[in-house]
Amino acid sequence: MLDESNVGSEVTLGEITFPPNQDSGDHQHGAIEIFYIVSGELEHVVNGQSQLLKPGMAGYVKPPDKVRHKTGPAGAKAVVVWVPGEEGKRVASRWKREP
Repeated sequence: MLDESNVGSEVTLGEITFPPNQDSGDHQHGAIEIFYIVSGELEHVVNGQSQLLKPGMAGYVKPPDKVRHKTGPAGAKAVVVWVPGEEGKRVASRWKREP
């Protein structure tokens, strides 16, 4: 949606679909990461504190927080913002686009 081609490297904004019954495992990002849930539910665990994000809710993580994303049977769709934007490019390189 927004990336270095239209806003520079300061921010990346995109949409992510998390498949049903997935667990990202604990990990860290080198940037601020903000999720806004569009549909489904996403368990957002930051430094061991769990929050169940439902449509209309947002989650936030910053370096050096440890984060884990888990979904139930419905999966989840989220709009995500990374600041600085290079993190979005790094994360997106591991994902595949929906048809």
